[in-house]
Amino acid sequence: MKKIFTLLVVAMTAMSSMAANYTDSLTVTVNGQSVEQHATISVDKDQDGLLTFSLNNFILSMGGQEMGIGNIVIDKLQPMVAGTDTLLECSRGIYITEGNDPNVAVWVGPNLQEVPINFVAKLSHGRVYASISIYMEALQQNIDVTFGSGYQIPNSGFENYHTYAYDIDEPLRWHSFATAGGMLASIVSQTAHTFQSEDVRPGSTGSTSLSLKATSIIGFIANGTVTTGRMIAGSFSPLDPQNHAELDMSSTEVDGNGNPYYINMVGRPDSLAVWVKFSQAKANKKHPYATVSAYITDGTRFQDPQDKTYRNVMAKAVNNTIATTGGEWKRIVVPFTYVNDSIDGKAILVTISTNADPGQGSDGDEIIIDDFELIYDAELTNVALVGDEVKPELKGKGAFCVVSYDKNEANENIATIKVYSDDLKTHFTKTFNMTTAGIGSVEANGAVRKIYNVGGQLVNDMKAGQVYIVKEGGKTFKVLK
Repeated sequence: MKKIFTLLVVAMTAMSSMAANYTDSLTVTVNGQSVEQHATISVDKDQDGLLTFSLNNFILSMGGQEMGIGNIVIDKLQPMVAGTDTLLECSRGIYITEGNDPNVAVWVGPNLQEVPINFVAKLSHGRVYASISIYMEALQQNIDVTFGSGYQIPNSGFENYHTYAYDIDEPLRWHSFATAGGMLASIVSQTAHTFQSEDVRPGSTGSTSLSLKATSIIGFIANGTVTTGRMIAGSFSPLDPQNHAELDMSSTEVDGNGNPYYINMVGRPDSLAVWVKFSQAKANKKHPYATVSAYITDGTRFQDPQDKTYRNVMAKAVNNTIATTGGEWKRIVVPFTYVNDSIDGKAILVTISTNADPGQGSDGDEIIIDDFELIYDAELTNVALVGDEVKPELKGKGAFCVVSYDKNEANENIATIKVYSDDLKTHFTKTFNMTTAGIGSVEANGAVRKIYNVGGQLVNDMKAGQVYIVKEGGKTFKVLK
């Protein structure tokens, strides 16, 4: 009873702050092609305690043009408690209504008739993160809408660029030497290291990738490097850590497109993936590798390579052994190691370079990169019955679940477990029958682990979807595999 009361308090406390507007990034992906913009949504509670998610006067900006979509309203949502967060979910058809923005002459949404959606949203710490997937059969379009930032790197497909002095192109939200700071910034910013490339990875829905090239600057090799932070050129010696990539969320400096030199990160990814095509202009047996690294920090100043021991890193993923790919594309997957779970992750610094060792490449080394992605796992690995409660075990650093209890038509107790990845892109439901027999015949047997089926028979292993009684360490408990 105490636990139920606590959950109700948590739910009502969360709901009390929901009648509000939220402004954040909105990413719309149509058949793999993405566009990012800002939007404002509202979450309101009705007198029955149900919630309404609204995106009103939605105008889609794509390809330099604007299209009035209309009002997207998803109502009668039952809030669910997931730890200290509130979760909303539904799969249904909705109708998009006409907006009231006087600057829009035509709203196309009302002409779409019923729109089938799969919707899931998480309300956490004053933020809203939502994922809406739509398949428009008549148009043969898969549409994915994500509201909220902090789970992926913007422009991770390297489709959008900004041109700086000396006709140097840098991908939006990524930075190289054209936007460098430091004592030698005026020198290194005159030489291009980043280039738009039409060589895209197999199966890509995009049209461009990013080419990084190493060059010789006043006799020193400058590796082709790109970062989500800011490049700092502070020394003539390539080995000097005054040459580095850095992030600092307290900095107010912005690049030529008005973006800060950092990327917000609130997710807890399990790995990163990126497609690469790497070649060395001159083979270097002592320094043969390119590199990719990512550090999730608390947002205070951090640099890579490090000039000291930093205590503000929550997680890191590093691969310093990317070998030449022989002219072929290769997908690199790097797991994250969580070095300090007590840190609240707020920013991520990703750096990719043509050589893992500073200044040790050769003029003309090239790595082409495409479709950088942060991966969030969500698996239900085991389910234990402790008393009359279900205790799920999940795979995925940020994965979470919602458990509900009910009875089936045979009046048997069932537990329904909804599992979600941290980025909400993966979610599924499992239902288990909690009614078992033969438990009383099982006796304690010391510290030896023994597994019995519901008939009390000793078995060697457990099969998925079955209920077992496990004896270990003098304790008896049920397990739903």
